[in-house]
Amino acid sequence: MKKLINGYRQFDPTRGTHYILDLSLIDENKLEYIKRAELMRPLGNLKISFIGLLLIYLGLVEIIPMPFVTETTKIFLILPIYSDEQSITIRFLRHLNKTLFDKETRDKFELLLTHIVITKQELSQTQKWFENLRHEVDLIHRIRTQLTITYHTLLLPSSSITRYTHSTYILDFFQTKLRKNSLLFLTNPYVDIESDFLNRCRLNVIENVQIFFPIAFYQYHPHIIARTHHITDNSTIDLHKSHGWFNSYAYDHIGIYMNDYINLKKSSLLYNISLSSRNIYDLFVELTDLNILRAPDQSLRVHYKPFKCDLIKQSNIIEYNRCLNQREKGLASRSQLAMIIIENQQMNKTIKTKN
Repeated sequence: MKKLINGYRQFDPTRGTHYILDLSLIDENKLEYIKRAELMRPLGNLKISFIGLLLIYLGLVEIIPMPFVTETTKIFLILPIYSDEQSITIRFLRHLNKTLFDKETRDKFELLLTHIVITKQELSQTQKWFENLRHEVDLIHRIRTQLTITYHTLLLPSSSITRYTHSTYILDFFQTKLRKNSLLFLTNPYVDIESDFLNRCRLNVIENVQIFFPIAFYQYHPHIIARTHHITDNSTIDLHKSHGWFNSYAYDHIGIYMNDYINLKKSSLLYNISLSSRNIYDLFVELTDLNILRAPDQSLRVHYKPFKCDLIKQSNIIEYNRCLNQREKGLASRSQLAMIIIENQQMNKTIKTKN
């Protein structure tokens, strides 16, 4: 292969990824010719996709051998909860009770509910703040007696720390509480986790080899979806292009071994880089040679929440631009927004005509 002339890719969450590639090739007589390859990478359990076979054949991709991993590894699901996210967390717990809790035992799973506070006043009231969550957990424990759910409180050292960069503080907090070989999954209470995800996390995170940053499916604004589909704020999220999008700008779902995070801290000290100044994904890319698995995962579906970007404008321009992209693309699809504009224009014309 000499070069790629044109490349087209379209992802459909219901079918897979469709590719059209125009390739410039040179034969054994050094004559150049152009071939078009049209491929479909379907959603499923294929170990090597069609596009993968083509890239391997062309020498653009190599298969990396991986150590053996099992689905029996214990996973610690860390859930950071801010003071205004109590009701959202109750929804999170109820969804997990339907999808995960009946399949997990105390030797394979532990949920760490972590109240994130930013003032000493919040810290003094955290036990009272946990009361509603404790009540919900007690109701779940009546049926799921095998579950382990623990409560923690983390006071951030500065009120300027945003939700986009709090991962390192949370991992620092649990470094002294968990073993170095602990498998962690850090997420947020807006997410619905389906039953097959945790086993996939156990297989995709490999100590000293690979970390996992799944790309979740983020819901569009419910009021816009409701214009064409029946939906309520507490309903489950359908995997449909009119209901949401795979948000590749978000890095708040992290599968990692504690030992790999400790090694990252050592590298940051060596290069005199502050962990709190960057996104943890960017730090792993820059400071380590670990494989980073970054792929859409339909078993992580995040309920809509507005993106507040002004809080991070001054502290981190990269995170600020990511936030702006999420705010722009996360409201609705372009066709849905276009329909609203057209309807508003027609309504304005009607009003002008009546006047």
